[in-house]
Parts: sequence; C-alpha cells; structure tokens
Amino acid sequence: DLQRGGAVELAYQPGGMVHCVAFSPDGRWLALGEQHGPITLIECATQRVVNGPAVSRTTISGLAFPPAASHLAWCDFGGVAGLWQVGQAPEILVQ
Repeated sequence: DLQRGGAVELAYQPGGMVHCVAFSPDGRWLALGEQHGPITLIECATQRVVNGPAVSRTTISGLAFPPAASHLAWCDFGGVAGLWQVGQAPEILVQ
C-alpha cells in the first residue's frame, strides 16, 4: 500500500486495456486511463470506484493530478485534453 510502500491487489477489473495510471499526491486516489476513453477513479483506502466517465472516444494517453489533488487532467491519442474536478462531471477544455 502507499503508506508502507508495498503492493496492493485491486478488486476492480477494468473493462479494457489500461494505458496510463496516476496516483494523487495525497495518496487518496488512483486514476486509470483505459482503452476507448473511460477514466476510472478509485479511492485507495477502500478500493471504491468513485467515478468512471467515458470522456473520450479514443484511448486515454495521459493523466496528472495537481498537488492539491482536487482535479485530474487528462488527454487522449486523438488530441483532446480536459480537466476533471474530482466528483464533478468531466469537462473537455481543448480539442
């Protein structure tokens, strides 16, 4: 786990191939960028899937949290980028 630096097996099974991952700086969230556009956000302590929106029609290629972990930036292989306020609907910023 993140506190002890050991491995943790996730109960969540992605629907497609996972192409990128990002941990929030506070260790609370794990974001998975999957094939065909869904982003899955998992709360690390409980492994609860909090949100899983399909924000893109192509594969998610990058994910990043800022230091405050309140947002998640994403981009895809089609040249679309967006910003997602954790817990809110995702917003496409650039196409």
